[in-house]
Amino acid sequence: MLLKKYLIGSFLVLILALTSCEKDINIKVPEDDGKVVVEAYINNLYPNLNYVLLTHTVNYFNPDFSLKGYANAVVKIGEGKINAPGDTTWKTFTLNPNPILVGFYNNDSLQGKEGYAYKLEITLDNQYFYAYTTIPTVVPIDSLTRQVVNNGTTPRAFFTVHFNEPASIGQNYRVMLRPATDEHFNAWGDVADSNQTFFNDDNSNGVYRHFTYARTFAIGDTIQYYIANMDRTTYNFWDSYVSARQNGGPFATPIQLRSNVKGKNVIGSFSGYALDHMQLIIKP
Repeated sequence: MLLKKYLIGSFLVLILALTSCEKDINIKVPEDDGKVVVEAYINNLYPNLNYVLLTHTVNYFNPDFSLKGYANAVVKIGEGKINAPGDTTWKTFTLNPNPILVGFYNNDSLQGKEGYAYKLEITLDNQYFYAYTTIPTVVPIDSLTRQVVNNGTTPRAFFTVHFNEPASIGQNYRVMLRPATDEHFNAWGDVADSNQTFFNDDNSNGVYRHFTYARTFAIGDTIQYYIANMDRTTYNFWDSYVSARQNGGPFATPIQLRSNVKGKNVIGSFSGYALDHMQLIIKP
């Protein structure tokens, strides 16, 4: 996944105002200085999905989608066991650069833990970036059910997920489904945008929730389903990211990505997921 910076800035109002003029006016848009893009994850179920990807923003008017990464960074993730308020015991993992995928860093021994805090630290060309996240409490999937419908001569099935929304406030969700026989996958970007949703519990707590998908599935299909609970800072980034993707291009109303990575000329997210998974095979 490549997070793209739309070059709008203070020129947006001027450009829109000039669209109704009869005379052509050339406006020189300043070059983008570029930012480091951080895409980092930690979760409790799949160690291969705990990784950091370091790339850069692209210029909308001169795009380069080769996804050139940064190979010379020092990347560390600290794992914090919270003993009491103000008392956290830290263990540091150094992530290793991938020799093939430039900009990709991971450590196979890093397994996220429910209820722990995490700190990401990146040193790159004398620049220092950092971010914090947590893996909150897992919200377990109660069940997955299907309802077979006959559409002509070919039966298909609707799919519903059921889970208990905790009574406490503060759950923020990323729910994902994958039509696949294997629950494992290689990167978070492997889940299609149309197969994932972000939402929170601001308007619903302590209830039994049901979500039925509008699409149908064939008899015999296997569905892998995931619910990720995250802290509000992580959710705010992804909520702004989804809004930016749906924003309609560089001349729409600008939307600011709510990055949780700190430093100069950097944007992105360190996302902690408390993950649960369940599989459903669609049967007649």
